[in-house]
Amino acid sequence: MRTKGQATVFIIIGIILLLGASIYFATQTDVIKRTLTTELTVTERTPDELLPVRSYIENCVRTILEEALDTAMQHGGYTSTENFRSNPTFPTDNSNALDLLPPSQILVPYWYYMESGNNCRENCNFRSEMPSLSGQNSIEQQLENHVNRNLVACLDNFESFSEEGFTITPQDVVKSETLIRDKDVQIKVTYPLKVAKEDLSADMKEFGISVPSDLTELYTMAKELRDYEMSTCFLEKHTFDYFSQFMGIENPQTDLPPLSKTVSGGFVKKIWLLPQVKENVKQKTFSAVKLIGIFNQTGFTWPLAQPGSYQYVQQGILDQNIFYPFKQFHAAEVSLDYFPTFWEPYLSIKPSEGALLTASQEIKGPGGPLGALFSTITFTRRYQFSYDYSFPVMVEIRKPLQDKEQVFRIALEANTRANNCFRPDATVTHLSSSISETLLCDEEQRTKPIQITVLNVSNRQPVEGVEVAFTAFETCPLGQTDNNGQIASTYPPAFGPGQAFVLEKPGYVTEYAPVPTVGNTITAEIKPILQKNVRFKIIAQDAVPRIKVTENPAEARVARNTQLIDPSNRDIITVTLSRIKETNLDPDFNTFVLYNKGEISPDTLDLIPGRYNVSITSMLDRT
Repeated sequence: MRTKGQATVFIIIGIILLLGASIYFATQTDVIKRTLTTELTVTERTPDELLPVRSYIENCVRTILEEALDTAMQHGGYTSTENFRSNPTFPTDNSNALDLLPPSQILVPYWYYMESGNNCRENCNFRSEMPSLSGQNSIEQQLENHVNRNLVACLDNFESFSEEGFTITPQDVVKSETLIRDKDVQIKVTYPLKVAKEDLSADMKEFGISVPSDLTELYTMAKELRDYEMSTCFLEKHTFDYFSQFMGIENPQTDLPPLSKTVSGGFVKKIWLLPQVKENVKQKTFSAVKLIGIFNQTGFTWPLAQPGSYQYVQQGILDQNIFYPFKQFHAAEVSLDYFPTFWEPYLSIKPSEGALLTASQEIKGPGGPLGALFSTITFTRRYQFSYDYSFPVMVEIRKPLQDKEQVFRIALEANTRANNCFRPDATVTHLSSSISETLLCDEEQRTKPIQITVLNVSNRQPVEGVEVAFTAFETCPLGQTDNNGQIASTYPPAFGPGQAFVLEKPGYVTEYAPVPTVGNTITAEIKPILQKNVRFKIIAQDAVPRIKVTENPAEARVARNTQLIDPSNRDIITVTLSRIKETNLDPDFNTFVLYNKGEISPDTLDLIPGRYNVSITSMLDRT
């Protein structure tokens, strides 16, 4: 009995060992399978005499793969953007990619955007052009296709080896397989060749290389940032919170229309002109986006308030500019940008009447004579506005790698409708689109005479055919100037700031002439829009030391002009001109010109006399 019992124990132990071995081998087999699918290997052996051929082919593969990687990372994961479209006028309308420097067609696909037009209000379609790392239409597949298309051209028909007596004959087309891993990208190229030299002959088929790359990490960061925007609307909320600091009614030329404000007292309505509001919004969007701090990346520094009585309050405000899309720290630098010079936003504000924005409602007092007297004295008004706003944001993620910098770019689109973040399945409900009418422009109200003489600021000659209007809280047309540049008319009396005469004529800048405080005659000047041809020249490097030591501008111009060279077909140069405002009534005037690899757009510039701030950005396309 004892022996039988011992045998049973050994049998049980044996079964346990057998099960353990089965589990071990099953686990090991799974590990082996996973290992095989996470590495591409080339087992083909090459005769020593033919190693230069193999090395030549692999160097070509490496060069093409590195170029494809750089292109894909800088264009949202795509090696080619020919199937994407951008709208150079309104980049958030009928576009699935953002033109980096319009009209350069350097496109960055939107990883989140509203596919429906800007006017969509319900059942709108939202899309993402984010590719997957692997699978159908993935980044891996794009890298493969790029190598397949370009390898033969890089090999140049093996001309250098033909001179050495080699005969290299392709047997089939190029086929590639790529694998994106955590720290590199592997590629195995199948390109069957027959290689012969004198009495030596051999077949070559497979070629494999590995290129160091942080594509997986940068892609993951871009995806987490996109997902964070989709779930939190941080771009829309942060921008609108920033706008709220500038919403008011004290100075409509600089303030943004408020979301809701009721004012009692005063006789004159506050008015905003939509074009001016749009320019203010563009500049404030630029500032708001620049304030965004992305945590858990090397480009982030925690903002600290200055010591003082309100330090903790100020610190709380600064902390609201910090956002947390990343799950872990990354040794990479993230920047978000909106460029108002290049990217026109979509902006609609209601209620409005054309380009005029003013009080949406007048609050009357109780009925009867007392109520009428109350309304006349106090003029209680409600200023309540609803914003529809869309603008693009470019995201750049940079990380050094050996002796170069990796750059991953994507575009995101922020959409606000009726003052709220606009999401899929949302429906927009706006305030009333009408503004209460006044009697300001009635003929009976025009009791003040005015005579205006309009001169060309360049030559002091009278300008005929200038449309003249009076604006306060409404705009009242008065007529045109005659051949002496004069107009005699009447206009309604109004009180408070914001009154002006508007002077408009095609080919001239719209001007605002202040209402005279004394007398009834004024002389105003309008500036002609001058058309200038555009040429690009680059100062030769050798001329710079000479220019620096010159003692006067004339000598500097001579030194500069003697050594001017044409830009190359790889240069991308952007010149932005912003006219310096001389008075508060001067209109904002900004323009730019782009030199893109030999093409100038536009080739003429419309300019108005004055002083300008000039900003020049120069890039060299290395693709």
